[in-house]
Amino acid sequence: MERAVGSKDIDLIAPNMTQATLEKTRDALRPIAIQTPTYDHVVGEYAGRAYPVSHIYLRHGSGFPFVVEFFENFLGYESNRLNPYLTLKNRWGLDLQVPLPEAIIATRLAFRPPESVTPSNASRLNRFIKNIHNVDWGTVNAFIDEFELRTVVEANLAQLRRKRISIIGASKIM
Repeated sequence: MERAVGSKDIDLIAPNMTQATLEKTRDALRPIAIQTPTYDHVVGEYAGRAYPVSHIYLRHGSGFPFVVEFFENFLGYESNRLNPYLTLKNRWGLDLQVPLPEAIIATRLAFRPPESVTPSNASRLNRFIKNIHNVDWGTVNAFIDEFELRTVVEANLAQLRRKRISIIGASKIM
């Protein structure tokens, strides 16, 4: 990693994250950081479900801030519930399970307030959808329903419509 990525963070699902693993990961990131990275562990909630998250904060050698987030579950659900929406990819010399494009679309449409889906995020999402060429909207809808995101997705799409911003394929979200 020569410089921090544009999004300034990497989100990882890491069930059973321990403090020792968090510290080892922090130490492994030290060579790319200006100073020793810091970390924390927070247990929040999502729709009444426990949502533990650990963070490693660092300032990359390029000067850019960077955060690695470790989610112990997905929106308070066991991480294995994501399995139908994952595919295996090799990134950074690692074999990782990554979300299908349809799962990415669904999660981007489900940003919660206060951020919701900003005009900038909508533009990035539309570019992403254009690059896929063949979105399986049934899978997008299945993901939205599996993780009980329909209400927030519909609210976000309504908010975008009020701003005269459209998302490609939004009419296929039922």
